[in-house]
Amino acid sequence: MKRILRAVQMAVLALLLVWVDGCIRDEVLLPPEITSVSKTSAPSGEIVTINGNNFDGSLQVLVDNGVISTAGTPTRTEAQFIVPFRTQPEEVSLTVKTKYGASQPKAFTVLPPVPIIRTLKPNRSGIGTLVKIAGSYFTNVSAVRFKSSDQETERDAVFTVAGDTILVTVPAGLLPDAADIKVTSASGVSEPAAFLVLMAPKIISFTPDNGAAGKVIKLEGENLSDAQKVTFGPILEAEIITDAPESITVRVPDGAPTDTIYVYTPGGKGKTPKKFSAIPGPAIQTIDKTTGGVGTDVLITGLNFTGAFELKFGTTPAQIVSNDGTKIKTKVPIGGSSGKISVTTPAGTALSTTDFLVQGAPLISKFDPPSGVTGTQIVLTGMNLASITSAKVALKDLKIVSKTDTEVTVEVLAGTVTGKISVQTPGGTFETTDLFTVLGAPQITAVNPSSGIVGTVVTITGINLPSSPYVRFTNNIQATTILKSLSTQIICQVPQGASTGKINVNGALSLTDFVLNVKPIITSFTPAKGGVDTQVTINGSYLTGATVKFANNLTATKVGAGTDNQVIVKVPAGAVTGAISVTTTPGTTNTASKFEILSPPSITSFNPTGGVSGTSVTITGTNLQHNPTVQFFNGVNATVKSVSATQLVVQVPAGASTGRISVTTDAVQTAVASATDFTIVGKPSITSISPASGTVGQPITVNGTNFTNPITVIVNGTSVAGTWVSNNVVKVNVPVNSTVNKSVNVSVKTAADYSNNYPFLLLAEPATAQLKLKPNNNPVDWPVLLEGPNLGTVTRITLNGKVITPNFRQANAITFVVPNDIGSTGAMTLRLFYTSDISTSYKVDLNFTVLNAPPPGPIPPPIIILPPPPPVNLTTNIDADWSVAFNENNDTDGFYWESTVRLDTDQDFQVAGTISSSDATGSFASGYLTLTINGDTYDGQFYNNNIYLTSRTTGRQLVLGSSPCSTPDCK
Repeated sequence: MKRILRAVQMAVLALLLVWVDGCIRDEVLLPPEITSVSKTSAPSGEIVTINGNNFDGSLQVLVDNGVISTAGTPTRTEAQFIVPFRTQPEEVSLTVKTKYGASQPKAFTVLPPVPIIRTLKPNRSGIGTLVKIAGSYFTNVSAVRFKSSDQETERDAVFTVAGDTILVTVPAGLLPDAADIKVTSASGVSEPAAFLVLMAPKIISFTPDNGAAGKVIKLEGENLSDAQKVTFGPILEAEIITDAPESITVRVPDGAPTDTIYVYTPGGKGKTPKKFSAIPGPAIQTIDKTTGGVGTDVLITGLNFTGAFELKFGTTPAQIVSNDGTKIKTKVPIGGSSGKISVTTPAGTALSTTDFLVQGAPLISKFDPPSGVTGTQIVLTGMNLASITSAKVALKDLKIVSKTDTEVTVEVLAGTVTGKISVQTPGGTFETTDLFTVLGAPQITAVNPSSGIVGTVVTITGINLPSSPYVRFTNNIQATTILKSLSTQIICQVPQGASTGKINVNGALSLTDFVLNVKPIITSFTPAKGGVDTQVTINGSYLTGATVKFANNLTATKVGAGTDNQVIVKVPAGAVTGAISVTTTPGTTNTASKFEILSPPSITSFNPTGGVSGTSVTITGTNLQHNPTVQFFNGVNATVKSVSATQLVVQVPAGASTGRISVTTDAVQTAVASATDFTIVGKPSITSISPASGTVGQPITVNGTNFTNPITVIVNGTSVAGTWVSNNVVKVNVPVNSTVNKSVNVSVKTAADYSNNYPFLLLAEPATAQLKLKPNNNPVDWPVLLEGPNLGTVTRITLNGKVITPNFRQANAITFVVPNDIGSTGAMTLRLFYTSDISTSYKVDLNFTVLNAPPPGPIPPPIIILPPPPPVNLTTNIDADWSVAFNENNDTDGFYWESTVRLDTDQDFQVAGTISSSDATGSFASGYLTLTINGDTYDGQFYNNNIYLTSRTTGRQLVLGSSPCSTPDCK
């Protein structure tokens, strides 16, 4: 017997040692460590999660060494704390402490709370009435503002503050429609509270004009009380929730068509002015996989996914990566829970037919029994259950009795109400689809509709519902407006301050979340102006599934799927300047400022049409002023020097090549190009000039290469604007110049450079003062001699406007016969032109008289033979006695004279001097000689050591020789 007793004692001792060893091994001996904090700053009252190591039940959270409140029970790696209250932003030191020591501090910023609006009483009233705003953090309120949804300007209201209450007067200027109320303090601006501005309506309307089954529709008009029935289409009846003289609220029935809504009252039948648009609810058909870890891609296929704004794996929200209406791509979220996948749109929520198992997360495949009372033990069967840290029915904890990886036994505690069973492990959470029914406790079986806005009428269906219910929405916001209360049905209104989550009726939770549809909030958009296809980014909140319209009621195309906080759209064609509207199921919000529509630019011309790097180019067109970027052909940006709506001045950039000029502004996404090329040119070059000689005023054509407009022609240093014909031709008239009878240089200048010099023979025009007509009068058919320098440049002769053809012409003499068809006699003008274009700007006028009868004396021959022109310089000594001879052709006139003429100069080889003779007088200068013999004046020239003379009156020609006359012709 003693042996048996000793064996038992030894076994007990062994078991005790094993237990003690296990306890020692489970004990945390190290000080705690903070590895991360879920947020680096948060407002007062918010719950923040600390992650780390070596946490235990003795853990405390300290701010600046002062212990603050924690939330929930810490695990070994996670704890939560409530941000302490502060009235100003304050950077603090955050630490955690256990009985084994304290962690290293982490920096954290405590922010003051912004004002919170909790209730409005009343939440609908007229202009000038008082509204009581109840809420929190109303210290130092600086403004209370109202803003109608269809107005751009907020209206400041008169208000007084008393503690947590504000009395405000509804300001004038609001439209009779929904409005937002915001409270502003030094800490910021509150979330908007929905308010309805009432006025006596006289227009029949209904809102919203679309929705899915279960959606509450409000009909507004006149004489609507005592409604007997409301139908969608002519037959399908709807549930009437409330009715009044000016409004009726009804619920969209299952199977409602897109059709007119009819209202039947004792007075007759009325109908809506337009059709109600029925929105079909979403449906999940397949998911491409049923299990996966965090980050796994999942494809969901179904119907009516357009506008989906929430997707969950079990109870854990997940990202909507893309959505084309029938396919949604998503990823398994961090902390994802196993269970049904749900997709929520404004039309309702769809659930997958099968569970999705998140690898590592718990899964409950069944529980038994399905109902019970306090003390009932429930067996949960599934996977990954060994690490369960908590289990609940609705919000009430269950006692964990035992657990393995596939089975957990829990016990129902006092105060538990009917609800779904949920469990939590370090790998995630899981919530059952089915309810555990606590016998005798209230139970919610359905909520209709499943989404809405503040003020939406909600029908809660269930069993054991209290007659005086305490209905709370997420954030513990109480529904104060209870329209109906029965043991199986409660009808209430969504309160101000509610958010998406479970509805709580005296501890019983709704099976699914009630989704609060909040009207879009726009905080900013950029850019503020642009043209068609400009991408505009709109930032804000509640933007999922939004429709964006520009002024002129044009819907914009979205770029990408967008998020709840941002949507990117393209400006549609036809849009005009105005506010941008963003519409979701709850309503429409307009931007506070207008988006400016810019007209696209156009290029009508540019000048010059060519040049080199650095050339200044003027671009003419329209709408060029909106932040222009100018590029040359090969995509090189030009420097913009000046900007106006119709003109840009730019500088040709280095590296540009010949091609189109393009302009891009904020109004266009694609550059607008010029109709013609801009030519990048090099240094100009002259290859020829035509004609090669001419006088001042002579039109000349300069030929060459790289002639760009504008172009300047330089003739012997004198610059003149050329007439640009092409890149190879420029024309110009020879400018006035002091250098004549000499080859001069001609060059051109373009934007690129100066050209080479090219020779041009600049001739002298006839000198008026030195021209002589011999004679200056004659009848028709009589010859005339015109003498003087530079006559070789004469291009046309006219007498009294009639063109004359010369009989003979050379550099210093022209002979012609007075035409017999001149048509008149008397004084008239003899005009000499000396440019090829016969310009009257370049001419010489002489006086000439056409006589009625010939002068006395013999008739001169019709053609006067003139000697050749004199040399430029005399080559012999002219100081000598000169003998005279006369032309034998004139010996019949009885003329006879013989003498010696003495020419005396001041110096040998000069061309000026005096004539001495007994019966002849005269002078000579510059190679020309005048001699009077027997009263008859002769003019002559030196040539080949002789002097040739011609009578001014008779045309007789004499020759003076340096030796006595010895030829038969002499007399």
